[in-house]
Amino acid sequence: EDMLGKKLSLRIRYLVISLLFSGLLALPNYIYYYNFEKVLIEREGANAKNLAVAVAAVIQENAGAYRALVESPNFEPGTYDQAYYEQMLRMFSRLKTGTDVNFLYTERFVGDKTQYVLDAEVPGTELFSPLGMEEDASDIERKVRDTELPMATGLIEDPLWGVYISGFAPIVDPRDSTFLGLVGVDYSEEHVKSLLRGQALPLVWTQIPLFLLVLSLMNTVVHRKYKGFKVDHLTGLLNKASFDKELSAVVAELKRGGKTACLAMI
Repeated sequence: EDMLGKKLSLRIRYLVISLLFSGLLALPNYIYYYNFEKVLIEREGANAKNLAVAVAAVIQENAGAYRALVESPNFEPGTYDQAYYEQMLRMFSRLKTGTDVNFLYTERFVGDKTQYVLDAEVPGTELFSPLGMEEDASDIERKVRDTELPMATGLIEDPLWGVYISGFAPIVDPRDSTFLGLVGVDYSEEHVKSLLRGQALPLVWTQIPLFLLVLSLMNTVVHRKYKGFKVDHLTGLLNKASFDKELSAVVAELKRGGKTACLAMI
């Protein structure tokens, strides 16, 4: 029983050592994953910004029609080209379908507030932002307006829409450099997490074999240590503790009956 206790104690001790050692082996993977997450967020921000720039360039090809739309006082019917508006909604919908963005839209400024103009969501659905839907302008939206330079965020939380990476680009009438508004592109937190999961799974699968290898090595060490408890180091013979164990096993078998035994002592 004493040897079994020692063996169990050894196994627990080396299991803890195995876990700690595996944790040290996993540290480089964790550092890599953490750095990859930062790079991924920056990359998706750059993608959102670049897509916003490309969409702004498309809108500016027909700046006159878009300008007439955004300069409509209250988006009343008859004050803008309805056919152009519906055509642009269809184009935005196709652009969103062809990419992995979560939201694609344009906005105009009314003071320090923004109003939605075009939206890639299906009209009439819960996520669709109709003409003139108003929100407070964010800091980055105001910066893009003031500098007329494209910009992107990291992961930020919006009280209405949730956690997103956003890219913005200014829409400028090339004929007289009039600022007309912004193109916005959003990637959701779930989109980022799905990309991270794709990177994390290979790291996990490489870590499992390492842990099993360490566990196997530690088990071998435990077995050798346990064997050392049974053997006299000077002679290499089984020691008194092993004799007591063997004798107890034989006596227990004899008590069940049907057998005899003889003990020889030298």
